[in-house]
Amino acid sequence: MSKAHVFGRAVAIFSSVAMELALLCACTADVEKLWEFPISSPIYSSPLSVGNLIVFGSESGTLYAVDKSGQARWQFQAPSAEIFARPQSDGKLIFFGATNQNFYALDIRGRLQWQFSAEERIKSSPAVADGVVYLTSYDGHVYALKAESGQKIWQFPTRPPSPVTGKAAALPAAEALDPPPGEFSYSSPAIQNGVLYAGNMDGHLYAIGTLDGKLKWRFKTGAGVTSSPWVQDEWVYVGSKDDHLYALDSTTGNLKWKFKAGDDVLGSPVVKDGVLFVGANDKNFYALDAHTGQEKCHFATKGPVQSVGAFYENLIFFGGGQDDGALYALRRTNCKRFFSFQTGYKIESDPTVDRDCIYVTSGDRKLYALKVNKKPN
Repeated sequence: MSKAHVFGRAVAIFSSVAMELALLCACTADVEKLWEFPISSPIYSSPLSVGNLIVFGSESGTLYAVDKSGQARWQFQAPSAEIFARPQSDGKLIFFGATNQNFYALDIRGRLQWQFSAEERIKSSPAVADGVVYLTSYDGHVYALKAESGQKIWQFPTRPPSPVTGKAAALPAAEALDPPPGEFSYSSPAIQNGVLYAGNMDGHLYAIGTLDGKLKWRFKTGAGVTSSPWVQDEWVYVGSKDDHLYALDSTTGNLKWKFKAGDDVLGSPVVKDGVLFVGANDKNFYALDAHTGQEKCHFATKGPVQSVGAFYENLIFFGGGQDDGALYALRRTNCKRFFSFQTGYKIESDPTVDRDCIYVTSGDRKLYALKVNKKPN
């Protein structure tokens, strides 16, 4: 074999190796998995980032606290319960409800500080503002409690539940609603300017004063409202099981526009830079003009989308539900996929973004931590 031929083969081999290396570099993940934390039961509770902890509940009724390196720190067991809601915190205490009808306040070390008993299940996430924690229950009530002690400030409606039926007794004529409120289920309260907004299985969105617990208005949709409202300035947005997303005036409850999806809108909307993002059971994740309701773009998944989007730079992260199970990152401008990560089962929880890290739970019994390595353009 001639020297020229040997040299040519060496160049060819070098070029091939260089090309493979270049391709390897080009395929380096924009988002990488840092770690995963497995437990013994499915997880549908969205993770809370508080200090150096990630806190989430499980179908077994255990609240877990994991540090941001993926190491277990503590756990708290709610007896005979499931925990579906995202815990919330005021920086001092961690608040969450469970299906055993109890609402809990723990300190940052996982020690019980107080608990409050409702008359039915609690599946929605609480809201915390100005030293008050607000929660809803399937017993048809909204409760306002002092965050430091759990002492009840007010409840809506004002009548206590019947000890026989667990439902609210008849109200005085001045306070009566026809029909009376139904069950507050998965719709978590949102608060702005002294008003709490929450959806109900009776098909209404309720607006309630945070100071006194009095009804300001309610808006009727065509079916149950399990979507959590998003309130911003004079707008409030919420989805319904009647296949629509509604935009209302936050002061009056008057309809501004509505958007029809192909199936139930169980996902909760989020808004950024004038664009609203929401998932639906028609397997689409939509981007709409927040002021007109006109569709800008959408992304099709393999399953229903109940996960609520989380913003990072010019991306939005969300999870795919039954028959999908992927965590997606889309470019907000055009709904094009930037990244996806497959878990072992459906994701019905919401991802949490903390700096360059994204935390998400899955029905496959794992909490995942991922890191963005490459900033999106």
